[in-house]
Amino acid sequence: MELGTSGPPEQAEILNGVWETAKSQNAEWGRKAPYLTKLRIMGAFVNERLHELVPFDKRYRAYDINRFGWS
Repeated sequence: MELGTSGPPEQAEILNGVWETAKSQNAEWGRKAPYLTKLRIMGAFVNERLHELVPFDKRYRAYDINRFGWS
């Protein structure tokens, strides 16, 4: 997956004390600042009773974003 980032992958562009020390592909993507790309905001799934439905593979998304800057 290409995010359109600049600089080598090991060079953190976003420093927050967590993302630049994590060793994973998601952390590498999370600490890069996309250049001239679009920000995509996505909503949640809601059923007919207006209850939010969270897909199984997204249940820990908040943790992933906090830990790696990317999900």
